[in-house]
Amino acid sequence: MAKEVNRGSIAVLGGGITGLTAAYRLQKAGFEVVLFEAGPALGGQISSARRDGFLLEGGPHTLLERGRLADLIAELGLQGRVVEANPAAKKRFVVRDHLPHALPTSLGAFLNSPILSPLAKLRLLAEPFVAKGPGERDNSESLADFITRRLGPEVLEFAVDPMVAGTFAGDSTKLSARHAFPKLFELEQTHGSLVGAGLARVANRLRCLLKPGQSRDEATPKKATRLINFDAGSQVLIDRLSGEIGKAPRLNCKVRTLEKKENGRWLIRFEEKDADAKIKDRQKTVDAVFCALPANALADISVRLHNADPAAPFEPLRGIEYAAVSVVSLGFRREDIEHPLDGFGMLVPRQEQRHILGTLFMSTLFAGRAPDGEVLLTTFVGGARNPEYAHLPSDEIYARTLADLDDLLGVRGEPTLREHRFWGEAIPQYNVGYDAFETTLNTIEATHAGLFVGGSFRDGIAVPDRIGAGYDIAERIETYLDKATQAPS
Repeated sequence: MAKEVNRGSIAVLGGGITGLTAAYRLQKAGFEVVLFEAGPALGGQISSARRDGFLLEGGPHTLLERGRLADLIAELGLQGRVVEANPAAKKRFVVRDHLPHALPTSLGAFLNSPILSPLAKLRLLAEPFVAKGPGERDNSESLADFITRRLGPEVLEFAVDPMVAGTFAGDSTKLSARHAFPKLFELEQTHGSLVGAGLARVANRLRCLLKPGQSRDEATPKKATRLINFDAGSQVLIDRLSGEIGKAPRLNCKVRTLEKKENGRWLIRFEEKDADAKIKDRQKTVDAVFCALPANALADISVRLHNADPAAPFEPLRGIEYAAVSVVSLGFRREDIEHPLDGFGMLVPRQEQRHILGTLFMSTLFAGRAPDGEVLLTTFVGGARNPEYAHLPSDEIYARTLADLDDLLGVRGEPTLREHRFWGEAIPQYNVGYDAFETTLNTIEATHAGLFVGGSFRDGIAVPDRIGAGYDIAERIETYLDKATQAPS
């Protein structure tokens, strides 16, 4: 029997979707992979659970089946477990003057929509004549300034800002137009106009461009991209990926130091909790390292080159802001809600001065999310707009959420289910000034051969983007190690 060729070993730090994808791809390519996770379970924010007949999500609630996500589903044989969103849930509601209004999807609907005033609609006609911005020479323009300059303040206030709050949990006055929504930025640079194809497509174009899942894809794809989840929630993807990784991950392990040895290999020093919760100091030597950790966790790791003093090259990444979000899942009897819930969900502009950012109509979106005769509403609180709200006690969050849902959707009965999940660092913010972090990351990889960095604070916040980053990093590591083994000693 021929001896198996050892292609090298890789440490993957972080068991979220990016790290899991990279580990899966690298192992499939024949490398030894050691996955380190500081927590007790894999998946990061992606988790699903059944409670009282409701299917609840801890993190992403919907997925756009595009790019490498589609590839990964096929590779893992999960096509039969994919659940497509209800076609009847295409409406997106935006609140104005205390009422939810459906975003227009046709010229007639646009002209009659109360979301924008007549003056704001006329202002859109001037958009093709607005001069282009300075492009890559100026990275200081926020999304709010960009939209106001091109489309006017009302489009910002009642269309873009609520969409940003509902996707990034972000603040459009802080987010970088170029880095948070690169396709929006590129569209102006390439075509000079966002409206371009005509007034009837404004709402759809903006909706596509402002979805994190579309931020690295074309704004108007030739083929419609399916909105999906899985029959038992997004946990299905994590469980299948975890099962495909042959070597057991090192859970409850916190990496402290990465040291580059003279022979080019990396020594990893980490702390590991044993079965009795006692912390043990451990170490492992590998040929390459992929860091897929949140920015603050990465900043805690020191790096040494040969026998030099430890350095802290990741320290500047502490400056990356993360939005805190509370996810509130509430079940109701269907007859206790006046609104027909005939759509995707509802977004709330800051001008409405509500406590919530928006609400997903989960039982409308996907079958099996609530028991018969009941509905599931998932509401988001806090974000970069009102971070203090996310930190409130559960009872107060429930009370404020119910008050807003009562006013906006006509919720009259008591919830049949209450679930509150708090994420202190939910979503990284690609704010103005992100260029400095981009430079830091590029410099680290250029000066530390065999060290790779990726994740939601670098490669995009949507699950398809993070899966794509896992594929790309795996390919880069494979190329690096193949070259290293071929180099003359």
